[in-house]
Amino acid sequence: MCKPFSKKYQACKSCRKLSLLICLISAVLLPAFSLAAQTAPLEHDLFEQKKKIERVRQGISDHRIRIKESKKKELNLLAELEKIDQKIIDAGIQLFQLKKAVSKQEILTKEKEQILAKTKKDKFTLQKHMEKRLAAYYRLGNIGFLNVIFSAESLPDLLKFNENFHMMLRNDRRLFKIYKEKIIELEKARQTYLAEKKKLNEAITKARAKQEELDKIRQARRKLLKRVNTEKKLYQRAIREMEKAANSLSSTIADLEQQVADIKDKENLKRIKAYPLEPFKKRQPAINRIFSMQKGKLSPPVQGKIIKSFGKKTEGRFNISTFANGIDIQADPGAEIKAVFAGKIVFADFLRGYGKLIIIDHGEQYYSLVGGLGKIIKTVGDRVKKNEIIGTASNHVGLLSQGLHLEIRHSTTPEDPLKWLDPAKVSFAEKIK
Repeated sequence: MCKPFSKKYQACKSCRKLSLLICLISAVLLPAFSLAAQTAPLEHDLFEQKKKIERVRQGISDHRIRIKESKKKELNLLAELEKIDQKIIDAGIQLFQLKKAVSKQEILTKEKEQILAKTKKDKFTLQKHMEKRLAAYYRLGNIGFLNVIFSAESLPDLLKFNENFHMMLRNDRRLFKIYKEKIIELEKARQTYLAEKKKLNEAITKARAKQEELDKIRQARRKLLKRVNTEKKLYQRAIREMEKAANSLSSTIADLEQQVADIKDKENLKRIKAYPLEPFKKRQPAINRIFSMQKGKLSPPVQGKIIKSFGKKTEGRFNISTFANGIDIQADPGAEIKAVFAGKIVFADFLRGYGKLIIIDHGEQYYSLVGGLGKIIKTVGDRVKKNEIIGTASNHVGLLSQGLHLEIRHSTTPEDPLKWLDPAKVSFAEKIK
């Protein structure tokens, strides 16, 4: 169906007739679009397959990012586990040293306890001797008159015995004091060793608790590492599956592209057979044979300045809005008018509002319309080459303007011809500038 004109602009009768004419031309030339009819389903399928492969490739890219993140997590966890293992080793060394210190304290405590026990025993023995000496001394009493008279010993001997006895008692008392002080000192040392042993045991308990806590953290990190590793493997497996799918889709796309190419080759072969090429003349590259690839490359149909541009116009004191479907080019009287691109003449006659008009079908539903000719030298059905002369210019054209009128249409939709013309080959009138 023809695309309706916008209600925003008031379309003239000639524009509506032209649109109707192009629709009729399209209907008449429907067999010429058999290539599009044959390739359309394949190209649609090809488009869908390309969308699928794009989604798959995006999925592969996303999974690669996730694998990268998993590897980063894995490295961080491994580094953390290494630190935890080192802390556990350090805690084990500390625990070993503490146990060794406790063992040493136990030995020292045992030694002090043995010395203390021996000292207490010696003290007890000395105490018993002192008790016996004191009992004997008190039984003997002081050396008096009766002791001297009735004793078998002489007075000097008695005095010497008394002095020796007192000396022995003093020595016993000194030894007893030494033993007592030594016992107190040994008891203090024993208590100090026991207190140190208690501190060491408390430190051992803390070290063990820390070791157990570190071991729990290590187990938790290992579980997390295992989970990250599993996720990474799943992502890798998913990538392998998606790559297989991508390869399969690539194969399908290649097959579809080959089918489309085969159909186009067949159509081109038919076209070549129907319109043989000149002998020994090489075909132009595809990019030069396709109209849709000519934006900014075409030459104007005639040399001259642009006197009217494409698009909406507001003119007159009443600000009446109009829409120009093409451009007007000021042409010298009798100037040669050329085809902007190769194609087939599908209309060559007078059309109200356009004057003498030629419509050229360039394929892909693209048309060029050249109106305001003074003379038409081509007929419907003729094939023309790029820049081939199709008529001559006149001073008067339709659409209430002077010059040659040029339109480029895709189906019935007008497009700005200036976007298709080579800027280096275009010049503008002062009012357009």
